[in-house]
Amino acid sequence: MRIFLAGLAYDFCVRYSAEDAHRNGFAVTVIKDACRGIDVDGSVADTDSQLAALGVGVVTSAAF
Repeated sequence: MRIFLAGLAYDFCVRYSAEDAHRNGFAVTVIKDACRGIDVDGSVADTDSQLAALGVGVVTSAAF
């Protein structure tokens, strides 16, 4: 199964949902331009790195 995620806050709620879904065996794609980050002390960049390390797809809505 595949999950597509978008929403507030990219670097917290969306990130944790993506990590949880990945951990539970789902293929995860985050639609980044449909999200907004809070960016506390570089948390957006950290989220980008962590999602890439997990193999979570991060795309823009233009991909659809």
